[in-house]
Amino acid sequence: MEKPTKHDAIAFIRYVKQHLDGDNSYNEFGVALDNFYHGRLSVEDLTTLVETLFESYENLLSGFKLFLPEKKQQESKRVLRVVLKNNKYSSDESKKIVCHGFLEKVKTRFETSNNIEIYNSILRLMIEYRKRSLNIDQVCEKIFVLFIGHADLVYEFEKFFEDQNCKTRKDVEKTRIRVIDDYMNEMEVMLCNLQTFIQRIIEVLNRLKENPLVKINNPFQRITNFRCFQIFYDKFGLENIQALRNSPIEAFPDVLIQLTMKEEEILRFRTSALDFLVQIRGMHCNNARKRKAGVD
Repeated sequence: MEKPTKHDAIAFIRYVKQHLDGDNSYNEFGVALDNFYHGRLSVEDLTTLVETLFESYENLLSGFKLFLPEKKQQESKRVLRVVLKNNKYSSDESKKIVCHGFLEKVKTRFETSNNIEIYNSILRLMIEYRKRSLNIDQVCEKIFVLFIGHADLVYEFEKFFEDQNCKTRKDVEKTRIRVIDDYMNEMEVMLCNLQTFIQRIIEVLNRLKENPLVKINNPFQRITNFRCFQIFYDKFGLENIQALRNSPIEAFPDVLIQLTMKEEEILRFRTSALDFLVQIRGMHCNNARKRKAGVD
């Protein structure tokens, strides 16, 4: 395939504008190109953003990818230089779309822990907010859950709202506390259900050890009563349920080990989440004191 030319780039931009004229996605696209050209976004980051912007336009997405051939980043940048000369975007708009320092920190944090999908989710949420597909509350609810255990990222995320009015910032802080409280409550319920389920398995296992021919009560065999197990293991939960039905005496010990490990994992996470909640509440109190003192 021949390398795209400058004329191809100009033609493609015109084509995009024709299809997205009047749609904020066109401006978002231009800002993404600007950030990429100036080194604020990698090829992968740019592709993620554009895939979200062009999700309803397969032809535009296919055309865009022609300008980003694998292992030819420098060639792509030379082509994009023409795009930027023909499409001017203000630096203020760019800053509103992406705070590259914050995104780079998020990317580094989750790349290290092999959770890069969280970073990609943040990019998509920011685009949805800019497109006004999601309001502030909806974005915050999703992002605060993604950032459980990372109070510093929550604090930096809220900087995106620094220039907005005081009511908006207060709403963000209230949403933050509410979302985290709800999340903690859900986790407590989940942990309680898991511990109850483990106890029931231990009881049944003891009965089976005493008498391998004993029948398990029908209510316990119902899939609805194994929902807790399904939640933790998705499709594997169904496989284990089938194994339990086929041969309970053989399957129960393995199931018990798996659930006990899951319980320990949740308990460790709860400890981390509680520490995180304390930090978040501290931030909330500090911000409230600053506003009262007239600092904010």
